[in-house]
Amino acid sequence: MHFPARRYDLLVDLLVRIIQRAAPDEVATIAEDVGREYGRELAAEIGAPGDAGYPEAIKAVAKALTGLGFEAKGEADLQRLVLANCPFGEAATGHPDVVCSLDRGIVIGLFESLGAECQPVLHPHSRPSEECVTEVPVAINRG
Repeated sequence: MHFPARRYDLLVDLLVRIIQRAAPDEVATIAEDVGREYGRELAAEIGAPGDAGYPEAIKAVAKALTGLGFEAKGEADLQRLVLANCPFGEAATGHPDVVCSLDRGIVIGLFESLGAECQPVLHPHSRPSEECVTEVPVAINRG
C-alpha cells in the first residue's frame, strides 16, 4: 500500500507514539531487533554472493539497501556505507531513536546473512536530503 508522503509520515509518527508508550525504555532495542529480522528476510529473498569477503558483502548490502529506496554506496576501503535519499524521510529526522535503530538492525541482519558480524555505527543526517554515513567494521566468518 502506497501512501502519499504526508500520510506516510503521519502513519510513522503515530506508530512511533504507540511504540514509545508500550516500551519507552526499549524502543531502540525493539526497532533494531525488527530491523535485524527484516534484514535477514531480505537477504534470504535476494540471495548472497558466494564466498563473500568484505568488499563483496558491502556491495551486496548496498545493493539491497538501494532496493529499499536508499541511494546506497559501499566504500569497502573506508569500511562504511554512504546512504542518501532516506526512504524513511522526515520520520528519520523526527524519530531517530526508532528509525535509525531500525536502519541499523537492517544492516546487521543483511551482514549476518553473509556470515559477517558487525556493530554498525550510524552518523545520521539532520535533514532527509543529506547523506547518512554508517561505519560497518565487520568480521567475516567462514565456517
